[in-house]
Amino acid sequence: MRAIGLFGLVLASVLLTLSRGAASSEFGQVDFPVGCQAESQAEFNEAVAILHSFWYPEARRRFEALARKDPDCAMAHWGVAMSLWHPLWRPPGAEELAAGAAAVQKARGMPVATERERDYIDAIGVYYDDYTELPPPERARRYQQAMERLHGKYPDDLEAAVFHALSMVANQARDDHSYALTLRAADLLEPLFRQAPEHPGIAHYLIHALDYPPLAERALPAAHRYAQIAPAVSHALHMPSHIFSQLGMWRESIDSNVDSARAARSHQSLFDLSHALEWLAYAQLQSCRDASARDVMQEMVSKAQPGNFAVEYAAVAIPIRIALETRDWPAAVSVAVPDSGFPLARATALYSHAIAAAHLGDAAALRQAAAQLDALTDPAARPAEAGRWFPDMQVQALVARALVAELEQDSEAALELMGQAAALEESSYMPGPGPAPVLPARELRAELLARQGEHGAALEAYRALGGQFAGRLNSLRGEARAARAAGDAEAAGQAYRRLLDQCAAAPDDHPVRAEARAFLEQRYADEATRRRADRGSPAPRRARVSVPGNGPGF
Repeated sequence: MRAIGLFGLVLASVLLTLSRGAASSEFGQVDFPVGCQAESQAEFNEAVAILHSFWYPEARRRFEALARKDPDCAMAHWGVAMSLWHPLWRPPGAEELAAGAAAVQKARGMPVATERERDYIDAIGVYYDDYTELPPPERARRYQQAMERLHGKYPDDLEAAVFHALSMVANQARDDHSYALTLRAADLLEPLFRQAPEHPGIAHYLIHALDYPPLAERALPAAHRYAQIAPAVSHALHMPSHIFSQLGMWRESIDSNVDSARAARSHQSLFDLSHALEWLAYAQLQSCRDASARDVMQEMVSKAQPGNFAVEYAAVAIPIRIALETRDWPAAVSVAVPDSGFPLARATALYSHAIAAAHLGDAAALRQAAAQLDALTDPAARPAEAGRWFPDMQVQALVARALVAELEQDSEAALELMGQAAALEESSYMPGPGPAPVLPARELRAELLARQGEHGAALEAYRALGGQFAGRLNSLRGEARAARAAGDAEAAGQAYRRLLDQCAAAPDDHPVRAEARAFLEQRYADEATRRRADRGSPAPRRARVSVPGNGPGF
């Protein structure tokens, strides 16, 4: 009888979940009861699940359809307003703000079933209230405060906790290296992850909360799980690669973004496709899959359209990443500066020009790019569209100034400016539209030290990069070269062996593989010769294998 009773309880629980309309497994499981028509509950839950995975256009479409189908469902208009604000991306434009404010006004003017629903509507309302007067960061902080009150009022409401956590992640300051807000969010979400392992928002926001080098390993359980929770959503398939890339797990990052791109193509979502393609190309470049990265570039260039910040940035960044990572300076200097509404896209193209011009010895082009970057990053004329990525643009301007100083043979000023760029990059790092800067300032500082003959300092600088940009191919290659130049053959050998492992799927004639194999073969030959000499045996005649490349740095 006890077994039958237990079975009955389990069956009743399943039937209750189904009757309340938990979202289908392809989007994850969400149970957000609202006082709309009973037949609307399942559609509402599914729209919220999609919202949690940042598929904003689809979430908005579903909430709007629900509002038409169920005219008395005030929470459908709440959903529309939530879909028009993307808290971890760019602030809404004028059209989105107007539409979001209208949705809030509509919801506020309707009767609701519970005080809880009114509190949800008022919480998103504070973001849109006075939007013509208050800047986006202030409105985001007010929303966080409203969600904190709502969560405190309804401590057993899972959705209140999850949306509160997201609001904290959205307000994490770039220069706060205690990660106070984002760690509070993670501490809130981790017990919920065990309680509701199929909820898409919990896994998703855990990844965002811990998407920083010192914290990333803690997010691995969520990263391994999220794609399984919401396999129909491109962004859910992509997000695990944030953590994989932080940890240098390139195979996993490639697989994640291949799946994400496939889903984005099926849904004709250019935004999600461009985002996945940029992260895919980056992971391919870090594992010596240059030809595959160029295939990705061709697809991105063929589909690029203006008017969407992710698309505009990816269309510029992918060709630049390929050119800079493979040291193709003519290609890097020829990337067109886009006439874009997204300033980071323009700045990144100018950054590419400055680096390439410096290595091509084109002083006029270098100075021109540096001057344009200085103008674009003038704090007095800071473009609002730059958003939270303005510090990244400032890093790029400082690097360009350092390269000008090096060109003018002012080594001290060059190192000082490059150090400022590296320090700003380290202190303000936050995951951006791409997986990493197209060429990190800290890597460029290590290369500058190597060019100045400071090989020991360069070696330490390269090693330190692993804490923020783990597994970067050219950082590891620079480490090997700097160790070699400093006379540390053992350290060089270790770095070259890691390079061979990282590029295991690359052709044997790939420059990085060829360089690593040549060094290691020569080292083994030299060790064999020494062992024979120690035994008094004559060494066999052998041609010395030269190591390709041009020494430490570039």
